[in-house]
Amino acid sequence: MIEKETHEFTGTSNGDNPFLFGHKEQIAFLLNCIRTNQIPNAWLFHGPMGVGKASLALNLGKVLSNINFLKKDCVRGISEEDIRNPKTTANINNVFYCRKRWDEKKKLFQKYISIEDIRVLNKKFSLSSTDNSYKVCIVDTTEDLNISASNSLLKILEEPPKNTLFILVSNNHQSILPTILSRCQKVGFQRLSEKDLRDICTGFEKENQLDQPIDASALTYCDGSVRKLLNFLDEDY
Repeated sequence: MIEKETHEFTGTSNGDNPFLFGHKEQIAFLLNCIRTNQIPNAWLFHGPMGVGKASLALNLGKVLSNINFLKKDCVRGISEEDIRNPKTTANINNVFYCRKRWDEKKKLFQKYISIEDIRVLNKKFSLSSTDNSYKVCIVDTTEDLNISASNSLLKILEEPPKNTLFILVSNNHQSILPTILSRCQKVGFQRLSEKDLRDICTGFEKENQLDQPIDASALTYCDGSVRKLLNFLDEDY
């Protein structure tokens, strides 16, 4: 789970569906970057809400935080299956998940990611990894940064430590500071296909031993969003 107070990633994926569906072209591109040692300082995952951008970022964090990049055979051996369904938990010393903090008194998330959150991030990532793996920081979502936090993050992106990867998740990248955008390699995502959503439903039916198939109208209602589909399944089944 993700600890709301410290934002540390403790080893399980964000969401109810650990296997990632769709986005074949994006995963192929990311895999090629990893295998050829062309990982940038920052990726920007942008696209519609609820299609799996943060889940993919967390899966990458699991994989990259555990791989010794001096062992070329291990790096070249990373597969699409490893990215879609990692068999390992995240190295908690090397993965940091930054999001709006949970206010226990008000029982809701704060309005912004603040500069204090970025300072904590900066302290954790001030030194590069000592075990030849990657340190991965996921910011979800980047448009939740206030101005001070955005400027503080920009300073880190301008001079990032070696073997440190920032994955910025965005549902509306046009609202992000242009100077931050210019520091990122952009990876665009689209809504999931009806086939992907149908595959998710099939897995849900098997796991929960449902006698009748899920109403096909649910796929239209979800509009390509796995998050909407999972919410629908949780509520109705």
